[in-house]
Amino acid sequence: MQYRPVVNYAALGLTVNALLVKLNYSAKVAAAFETMLRSTDAILWATKTFGEYDYLMYVLTKDVEEFHEMINRMKRQFEDSIKTYEVLSAFEELKYFFMAESVVPEKR
Repeated sequence: MQYRPVVNYAALGLTVNALLVKLNYSAKVAAAFETMLRSTDAILWATKTFGEYDYLMYVLTKDVEEFHEMINRMKRQFEDSIKTYEVLSAFEELKYFFMAESVVPEKR
């Protein structure tokens, strides 16, 4: 069995924001964007999505100014490719489980 720590980023003075991005999509743009996602240290997690947006990512920064700078760098790098984006900021954590209880075998 493997174990992974759950880090309380707020206790470390850091914030996590979710960022949804929709591209003017082409295979070339998507490849470049995904390379940027993989190489950006501030991005904790990123995934392709289906629906209104193409990507969902969690971004870890020390404050809103650093988060804003990261978005501006992304917008400059992909100025003709980002169609729209949306920022989701959590203000109260209601539930967090690393693994849903429904997939953990019952103890007898």
